[in-house]
Amino acid sequence: SARLVQFMRSTLQEIPRLLFGLLGRISEQTAAKPDRFGSRITLVELSDYARLSEAARQEVGTLTQRVTLLMRGMCETEVAVLGEIRVDPRTVLVDGLRRELARRIEALLAGLVFPPSGRLASLTDLISPVSSLANRVEDLCSGFQHVQDYLGVSALQLWHQELGRAVAFFLHVEQHVLLRRRVPPSGASPHHDPSAPITFPDNGSRGASATSSG
Repeated sequence: SARLVQFMRSTLQEIPRLLFGLLGRISEQTAAKPDRFGSRITLVELSDYARLSEAARQEVGTLTQRVTLLMRGMCETEVAVLGEIRVDPRTVLVDGLRRELARRIEALLAGLVFPPSGRLASLTDLISPVSSLANRVEDLCSGFQHVQDYLGVSALQLWHQELGRAVAFFLHVEQHVLLRRRVPPSGASPHHDPSAPITFPDNGSRGASATSSG
């Protein structure tokens, strides 16, 4: 029964991956966001926005409908009994969302690359990577919050939980690197969660220092 549950979880993991792919495409439709307006707009500005954003708004509607159908299919699935184990599809889905969210946050943090330490970096060299990371993090966070409308989970709570754990995980490893200690395996970290594992972007002595040096 346990093997069947594990197989079921690994199979259903494709749903969170597909979901995050759809949410990523939604966040790319910047033309559909009227955030460039002030507190007061003219009819001409509103007309221009409606005309220029029509295609983007239609794409957002199509993608949102696909997310809705995907979530509805999972939420309407009945609890399965595999031997003596009861499997709630909603619980499996939330676990899958946490795992995929942790994987994507890990990829974002690992992609933070600063100039080589051999040359003097300018202020722009330091701010630009952080600013780019902040924009990508904001897009992922705003897209992930769409989930709670269709699943009944607190997406923001999951987001802060996994982001905080990922940051603490990398800082824990960075401490070992800076103190020239042996980098511990992922499973030895106090911030490791086997249901939503986080791994180093590089193995060996470089460890998580790839988050700051590439």
